[in-house]
Amino acid sequence: MEETLIYFFYGEDEFRINKEIEKIKLTYLNKEQYDFNFDKLSNPSASQILNIADSYPVIADKRIMLIYDFEETVLNDKDLIKYINNPSPTSVIIFYKNAAKINENNNFFKTLKSKKYFRLIRIKPLYDSELPKYISEMCREKNIAMNDETIYYFLRIIGNNLSNINNELDKIANNFKKLTGKENGASDSGGNDTNTNTSTATVSNTGRDAADGYISDGNNTAHNNNAKNVKHLTVKDIKSLISVSRAFTVFDFIDAIIDKDFKKAYNIFSLIYEEGEEPVKIISILYTEIKKIHKGKLMNRSGIDLNTILLANNIPPFLKNKFLSRINSYNLKNLSDIIEIIEETDIKLKTSGFPDNLIFEELIFKTNLAVKQYS
Repeated sequence: MEETLIYFFYGEDEFRINKEIEKIKLTYLNKEQYDFNFDKLSNPSASQILNIADSYPVIADKRIMLIYDFEETVLNDKDLIKYINNPSPTSVIIFYKNAAKINENNNFFKTLKSKKYFRLIRIKPLYDSELPKYISEMCREKNIAMNDETIYYFLRIIGNNLSNINNELDKIANNFKKLTGKENGASDSGGNDTNTNTSTATVSNTGRDAADGYISDGNNTAHNNNAKNVKHLTVKDIKSLISVSRAFTVFDFIDAIIDKDFKKAYNIFSLIYEEGEEPVKIISILYTEIKKIHKGKLMNRSGIDLNTILLANNIPPFLKNKFLSRINSYNLKNLSDIIEIIEETDIKLKTSGFPDNLIFEELIFKTNLAVKQYS
């Protein structure tokens, strides 16, 4: 297989793209060689790129360049086009465009499309439903493990930003033994290490990677070798290990609304709003959760079996009882009215110009009335 000399990454998942770039760097260089053999260029000219690309590495096999925040005109420079037709075998150039789409109809991509030394890699942001698997893989790399319930609780506190998630997992991995005095064996999870939780990007003849999912380095052997030292974390461990500055999260507010504790909901909203939580994000999550309950109620009323209801609403097994309790605590009129209130609130947040906190106070008040009226 011919060696890749030119990479082009694009997508809006900065964390995962940077992770893949770091893997490429470590393939050719150790960290002591970075200073002389790794160049990171923001919005360079074509001549700047070529000057470095034509330079020899220093006490290393490869010189690596990362090009980002560049203009498309640079890609079509005639001298750069000439270079990419016959790139230096001692240089690896990585282009990175933080964009959901790119223009592939220019000379740059037309020239490289059939080259075996070129890889075009798109990495999309993960869906929320994909996060638990990815976090499980991140944990494994750090020699820790969480079950589904622990990951669910972890995400409620940290959110879905992968950089924040990675930072917290690093802290947990470093502090787990010191703070809890635990070091469990991995007899119950080590067997899972032979099957990675990420899917591997595949390369077609055109050099394009099917990387809309995950890219894995396939380094499962190392994971298996470390399996006996994996530290298993529980929800209790997460509560004690994560340094949470907030007393409440958006999910506590959602729980209070759905559980009809409206005084608590008002107090929590006041706190998270002052801490900068985005009202549009809050309303979106609330809408999603209420719609799940409404859908579950309709399916239950139609005689659909429980497992199908849970699967259709993406409810994990450890939340089954909680979800069923919520379905049983509402009638369809309640739920329809609350959905309408949420939709009206969403429109007001985006168009009315009224203060967001007052709009949410109205949401809480109207939801309370709707629940009492038809209960």
